[in-house]
Amino acid sequence: STLCGYSITQPGGAVITREVGEARKEFGPQQFTGELQWYAERGRLGFILPDNFEGLPQEVQDKSTAAAQRRANKTQQEAFEGLTFRTRDMADPNTKWVVGMQVKFSPYVDSGSAGAYNVMPA
Repeated sequence: STLCGYSITQPGGAVITREVGEARKEFGPQQFTGELQWYAERGRLGFILPDNFEGLPQEVQDKSTAAAQRRANKTQQEAFEGLTFRTRDMADPNTKWVVGMQVKFSPYVDSGSAGAYNVMPA
């Protein structure tokens, strides 16, 4: 089953934001480049293959590698070390995303994986 909530608070009344709930840690403002591997318009979710994976912060590399391994184990197919992004991670949500396009982004890690934010065409 799935639970959904709105305006959930911590003891004492502080609002639990998505960033707090996901334990999101951003590595900005430095920008990196990569290629848009895929983008699902309906789900507003994309996947970026960084141009220089080894140039990303070590914590980002470690989380991305672990997530790729989990995907490979689950699907029994090769999984790539890359970064996901969602609508809220786009610099401009009206951008027309095209598979294969070059993008710029800043990386983040959260409780489950690594991702990209401030994503824009390069």
